[in-house]
Amino acid sequence: MATRFYFDRTNTPAVSPPTPTAEWEHVLNAIGEPAPVRRLNSPIGSSALNNQSALFDNADDLTNKDACGWQFVSLPLAAQTIAAQTVSLQIQVSEDGAANNLFLTWKIYLIDSSGAAVSGGTLLAIRRDATEMSTTVTNRGDSATTTEVVASSGDRIVVEIGLGGTPTSSGGTDGHNGTFRVGENGASGDLPIDDTTTTTTYNPWINFANTLQFYLPGPPRPTIIRQAVQRAAVR
Repeated sequence: MATRFYFDRTNTPAVSPPTPTAEWEHVLNAIGEPAPVRRLNSPIGSSALNNQSALFDNADDLTNKDACGWQFVSLPLAAQTIAAQTVSLQIQVSEDGAANNLFLTWKIYLIDSSGAAVSGGTLLAIRRDATEMSTTVTNRGDSATTTEVVASSGDRIVVEIGLGGTPTSSGGTDGHNGTFRVGENGASGDLPIDDTTTTTTYNPWINFANTLQFYLPGPPRPTIIRQAVQRAAVR
């Protein structure tokens, strides 16, 4: 059975992944600080949906680069081999201007219980969606086959999301600026698989084709983790 995660807008994870480097040429969060926004990647829906701006460039930046704005971190995993599988993503996004020429960009990897990246733990190298963002918040989706990785007990999955592309000059401020709509309590349920939905009452999500096993400490087990595993198991 599949495992589906949602993009929590308000709760922060217990550990912080490394600041994105190498594959991401630009890392600024929504309020202009030199780090991405870190939030929980959870199977439990709780946080309200809202648009979150990612303002990477205060002036024209016409270079081809990928800018990371969000790191979503899962609950702790049980020790397991995470087989190669299809992972799909749907999230509503927009670019600030048509000349921004931006695309949804994402990456998936493992961190250990301290927050350090796991050697050989890259499930999905950075990639861009093929459909340019609209200037209106609109659904965008992508899917890819991951690489098999071995997770130790307490490791966590990190999903990094950002904007990639080569803006062109249009007489305004042209750069890697856009908006993501994140949260988990949408009245309409989960976003459909399309590149057209503009109704803003759907939940964005990322879906692993296989069932992932979460770490469950001995009694008493935290209610949130028990509920997360139960919800993931029915997907």
